[in-house]
Amino acid sequence: MEMIIVFFMVCFYGMIFGVPLYLSYKKSKADTEAEDNALKQYVNSRVRALNLVDRSVPAVSFKKFITKVIFSIISFVVLLYVFLYHDHYPIVAVIEIVTFIITIIISRKFDEVSYISKQIKASPDDNMDYIITGLLQNGRGKKTVYNIVSIILIICAFGLPFLIFNKPVILYEPSGDGYAVRYYSLSLNPKENISIPSEYKGKKVVGIRGDVFKNMSTIKTVELPDTITEIRGGAFQNCTNLININMPSSLTYIGGYAFAKTKLTRVIIPDTVTELRGGAFSNVSTLKEVKLPSGITEIHGNTFEYTGLVSVEIPNGVTRIGGHAFHGCSSLSTAIIPESVREIGSSAFRECISLREVTISRSCSVNERAFKNSGTVIHYYGESRIEGYQDNPGYNSYNNSSARYSGYGY
Repeated sequence: MEMIIVFFMVCFYGMIFGVPLYLSYKKSKADTEAEDNALKQYVNSRVRALNLVDRSVPAVSFKKFITKVIFSIISFVVLLYVFLYHDHYPIVAVIEIVTFIITIIISRKFDEVSYISKQIKASPDDNMDYIITGLLQNGRGKKTVYNIVSIILIICAFGLPFLIFNKPVILYEPSGDGYAVRYYSLSLNPKENISIPSEYKGKKVVGIRGDVFKNMSTIKTVELPDTITEIRGGAFQNCTNLININMPSSLTYIGGYAFAKTKLTRVIIPDTVTELRGGAFSNVSTLKEVKLPSGITEIHGNTFEYTGLVSVEIPNGVTRIGGHAFHGCSSLSTAIIPESVREIGSSAFRECISLREVTISRSCSVNERAFKNSGTVIHYYGESRIEGYQDNPGYNSYNNSSARYSGYGY
């Protein structure tokens, strides 16, 4: 109750003292604005009377010039980003529009009349005509220079990127004893067929860095030199028209989602590859055939999810098939899983509706959702398929309705 009383007392006294103060502040502000407007009108009339309309205050012109310089630099950097990263177009467009709007707003705030009015108010005892003349008398030449330089900068900011990237540009970075491709630019004349050189500055080109060709929908074929040892994550991701690429004979590493969402139909991965990261060929619906390298020990998660694979032979020596590795491969009818596989992760073969049966080691740990919605029958190495069915069907088939593996200890 006491708190309520205190609250109402604060509100009451606040209204008594606060409202008059607020009204006084509003009146004072209105008077000040009226005075400022009157002064600006006077300045305008005196500028016309003194025939100084074509001149400007150097300090104000310089501030406007600086805003245009900043706008030019930001625009240049934004365009460089578009050409080199070919990504995030909506965000880039928003940045450019916002920068342009802010530049216009700031430029309008730098007004000669307002600046002169402030100087007059700061020196009330000085003759106003002297102040106006003194501020404007040297402004004509500098204003012209600033305007010319501003135009040149804006033209360069927008024109140079298009001039530089008239044709595709490859940029490299040091990598070990050689160089790796770091950027491959968009261009006004894009190429459908790309060939990466084997040497740069007398040294081997040994790698493709991550996201180098990402989102480049114009690419159809890529020729890589045999000097390439690694293709990093996302290197060709979302190259939606890429139908053919050779795998270099010395390749050892393929990064995550390196070829995701492309249109590859057949891939032969050389045996030199020892690491094939997750999602490498994810969502390549056109991929019908793949030859896996003998040196890998794991099929990482999502590696071939939602591909068009018809059959796959997992190399002997692979010990684990990660979650979602072949999820959604609805055309997959044959999957040869060696005895070396000791674990099959969650949803590894989920929704592989054409996969009727597989054979695995009895010591293999299979996640209860590994073959969910697939209807796949499980067989074991060293056991007769007929005996398996008769002895205990729960050992050999995944029951979608009960969602259990009775023979796996779940």
